[in-house]
Formats: sequence, C-alpha cells, structure tokens
Amino acid sequence: MTELTRVVPDKGIRQVYNGTGGTLLQGTFVKLKTAPTYKNEIEAATGNTDAYYGVLTADLATASYGDCQIEGVALVLGAEAVAVGVRVMPGAAGAGFTCTAGNSVVGIAVTLGAAATLFEVELAKGSARMPG
Repeated sequence: MTELTRVVPDKGIRQVYNGTGGTLLQGTFVKLKTAPTYKNEIEAATGNTDAYYGVLTADLATASYGDCQIEGVALVLGAEAVAVGVRVMPGAAGAGFTCTAGNSVVGIAVTLGAAATLFEVELAKGSARMPG
C-alpha cells in the first residue's frame, strides 16, 4: 500500500481552539462547542449523531490553537477495522467507525482503517444521516 496522504482543497483548513482540558489526537473528528469561551472552540465528536465540524490535522494540546480540516481527503484515527468504500461516523473519543443506520455520516473510507491507526476518509459536506 502507498503512503497515506491528505488532499486539502483551497480554504479547507480552519483554525480551532482546544479548551477541553486534555490533548486531542491527530485524526480526531471534532465538533464546535455549543457554549464556547473562545472563537472556534472544539471538542471531540463523541456521539455518532454529533454534527461534526472536521478532523484535526495534528495532535492539539489543551489551551492551544491548531488546524482542523473541513473538506477533502483527511487522515482519520480509526477506532476499529473499516473497509474501503464504507460510510464512516465519529464514535468514542472522535475516532472513525463504520457507520450504522440512523447515525451521522462524516465521509467515505478511501483506505483500510484499523484501531489506533490513521486511514484516509473523503469528508462529506455537513452531517448527513445513514438511512435506516
């Protein structure tokens, strides 16, 4: 298999702030906080029905600003084995899972995913729901 790559369209990165109290890992799906203290303050998208914002491009320490990819092909941290071509959803700690009925679709797996490893996901625009 070839090396993983990100494809970031022009204007596909946003600066975000981590005020969670802990480091968020590269490849974590994040959502905007509903009651932020700082502009573009994020937290892990931990529910499979969360409206995700994007994917962190690098580890982001608490009380720090960093980059969040909102479109294109992103490197996503896997939570389990994910097959190529399946819909992906955020799960525990913002990691990527195979999407199941009624949950948020955040993209399509472009490469194989596995627990605690990065894999490529073509990000979806907005949060759609898996039929079912």
